[in-house]
Amino acid sequence: MLQLLLLAMLMAARYRSDRQLGRQRGIAGLRWDQEQLAIRFAGTGWQPVEIGRHSRLFSFALLLELHTADGRRLWLPLFADAAEAEGFRRLLVELRYRMSSSPPQS
Repeated sequence: MLQLLLLAMLMAARYRSDRQLGRQRGIAGLRWDQEQLAIRFAGTGWQPVEIGRHSRLFSFALLLELHTADGRRLWLPLFADAAEAEGFRRLLVELRYRMSSSPPQS
């Protein structure tokens, strides 16, 4: 329960700070093709990303710290009900495996 509360507080603070700064990150898609995780911003193409060491995986949500090739760090919350159940489960399993078997990104 405490983890859920902390996750909600983090997301609310992040949303508020982005709104105050007038930034629109506009992540329009997430793709994993067995080799590379990539995101697509609104109006752009796919960009490869690396998963950061501060990412958190829960059975009901993923809070991903992503590092782009140009050095930006982004946070992407993804809730289980935002995707197909089987696809979310497969992504969760794969991310757990990758995060436990590879050295963390800074």
